[in-house]
Amino acid sequence: MAVTYVGFGGHTVSREWADVLSAARREVAFMLDSGHRTMAEQQALYNKYLRGVGSLAARPSANAPHIRSGRIDHAIDVNARDNGAARLATWLHGKGGHPGFPVRGEPWHIELGAGELHALAGKLSDPLRRYTASERRLIREYDRLKRARRDRRRRNALRALMKAQRKRIWRAAQPKSSGGDGRGWDHANRRARYRSLLARTK
Repeated sequence: MAVTYVGFGGHTVSREWADVLSAARREVAFMLDSGHRTMAEQQALYNKYLRGVGSLAARPSANAPHIRSGRIDHAIDVNARDNGAARLATWLHGKGGHPGFPVRGEPWHIELGAGELHALAGKLSDPLRRYTASERRLIREYDRLKRARRDRRRRNALRALMKAQRKRIWRAAQPKSSGGDGRGWDHANRRARYRSLLARTK
């Protein structure tokens, strides 16, 4: 399976690490110092290390911790001076992960197995990621106002908008003969979106 890399905190990480770190950032403070590296980036760090002007760095290879070609479970470095790495590791433990610090003397170098990382990413990723952008905005604003028990008029307006969107989803899921697109309920996560909107607008 191909690995997708995305930006996070000014660095590049696998999509799975991004999902996990995004969830963690909502609950604990930490700063990512390094994520996935290209072979060239690792070579530059290794050359500095050999010249004595840089920190310990692994020899560039497809299996080097920060490279791990074709794998989602590359290593990450998290700032340890303010205990951010320890806080993140504690948070990962609390979510059922088993992060390791396998490089002696590097309390910032965190690794997590591919299976655990994949499972955590699935569990922690944005539950609204399959919604359209407009649906996400509606739901997030409505949920925020509902939690705060504020602005009843705005909440009612948002409920009306979500109800209208739910009806559009219903119509689109119907056969072409009924005015739908003929692709049914399973197209583009319609069933889950419809049920979620229905629960919010009852």
